[in-house]
Amino acid sequence: MDKYQTNVNFDEQIAAILRAKGLAPVDPSAMGPGIGPAVTPVPLTLPVPPTKLPSNPADMTSNPAFSTAGVPLPQPPTPMYTLAPGQLPPVVLPPLHYQGLGSAQPFGYTPPPPGMHPSRATALAKPAGVAGTVRSAEEMLEGEPDGGSAVKRPRVGRLPDGQLYPEDTWSSYYPDPVTIYVQLPIHTDKPEWKLDGSRVAIEDVQMSNLVSTLRERLVTQIDSKVPSSRIKLQMGNATLSNTKTLASYNIMDGEVIAFELRDAKKK
Repeated sequence: MDKYQTNVNFDEQIAAILRAKGLAPVDPSAMGPGIGPAVTPVPLTLPVPPTKLPSNPADMTSNPAFSTAGVPLPQPPTPMYTLAPGQLPPVVLPPLHYQGLGSAQPFGYTPPPPGMHPSRATALAKPAGVAGTVRSAEEMLEGEPDGGSAVKRPRVGRLPDGQLYPEDTWSSYYPDPVTIYVQLPIHTDKPEWKLDGSRVAIEDVQMSNLVSTLRERLVTQIDSKVPSSRIKLQMGNATLSNTKTLASYNIMDGEVIAFELRDAKKK
């Protein structure tokens, strides 16, 4: 403790602090200037309590102005349809999501479990194999285990600018038999050749078959007597060679090949 405050008691110290802050009256007989302005505390005055409390709101119901006032009642809604004499109103079912899960649902509807979206429950309800098993791409292409339809392979197109896939690569794109159409020319001089301008569909053709095999199948199918040396198969601007496979030309499923007659060899 400061040596100058040794003989000063606690009350005198508080009084000195209040005088320094200007919060206590200054003794006029005090010697020397004071610290800060002398401020006289303003006495606190409490509001005068009311002599009468307001009336109870329950007693205001006796006032005619309040007894006649009120909220207008809602009017019944206008019917959306007009019933004929003796006709019963239609039965309106509440929305499905307003009904409890334990209640009977109309039209065979089964509510989804709590927390599951209805579309997810519909997808799970469809038979899609055994749950928890992973099927390979080959199994999916072979069909469902219960005899369902197989997934169709995507149709692969040829490369642009006349480029071709390698023969093995194209065969892997079309491992299943395909159908090829041959457009016949019109040649009426030889009726036994049966070249009437029709389009012939040759089914179950493998990409590994030779062009010569396709030519022989065509002649057999239309029962034509045209010599093999006069047959020329054309795809676009390319003439198909008899010693090459169909995959080497990147022939697609449903491809249309033109049949043209070669000129007869001069003897």
